[in-house]
Amino acid sequence: KKLGLMLERVEKILPNGKELYLKISPDLDEYTAKEIIEVCHNHNKTVTGFTIANTSTYHNPQYIQVSPGKGGVSGEGVYEASFRTQKLFEKLITQEEYKIIVCGGISSPEKVKERLTSSKVVGVQLYSPLTFKGPQLLRNIKSYKSY
Repeated sequence: KKLGLMLERVEKILPNGKELYLKISPDLDEYTAKEIIEVCHNHNKTVTGFTIANTSTYHNPQYIQVSPGKGGVSGEGVYEASFRTQKLFEKLITQEEYKIIVCGGISSPEKVKERLTSSKVVGVQLYSPLTFKGPQLLRNIKSYKSY
């Protein structure tokens, strides 16, 4: 219900020709994902697609040995959940007009390639890995020849 109200407000102020991507959490279950897509179908003139998926509330001990138990987790700690959520949305999205931007722990050219498996994917968003690896990560991705 809150998402629908938010999208109604955005519809009133979104300039013509501007795209809106809804950022998705990697913590969603299939039921919640279906609900989000259904709400977006009612606002398909507003929602261009989805940015999938970043910032988890699950503090994986493999990546965060001493967790404060709160706050969002990003980077390598969300890669698997993010990729799983991407696959879920690719399965559930039936309307071709929705696009996907992938994000969440993408830290190598191989992971970029793995995440570009669907024709719905139109972009890659990097943040935490870029922060920690610097511009060399972009050069490595750009020079990777197996896309």
